Amino acid sequence: ERIAGPGLYVFEDEPNVPAALLALDNAVLLPHVASATRETRKAMADLVLDNLAAYFATGAVKVSAL
Repeated sequence: ERIAGPGLYVFEDEPNVPAALLALDNAVLLPHVASATRETRKAMADLVLDNLAAYFATGAVKVSAL
């Protein structure tokens, strides 16, 4: 079997995609949308609110691996 081309999802300088990749006829490029679930977006919003509250209370914020 042969790989016909890449399916690329994350780019080094998002949202900018290198012109060389855009010019490829055999590449499928997809915007970075993995976090576009209700659960993930809610967790992200909760983290922002928690960090705002923590910052104004203590001057520190949480670190998360979302």
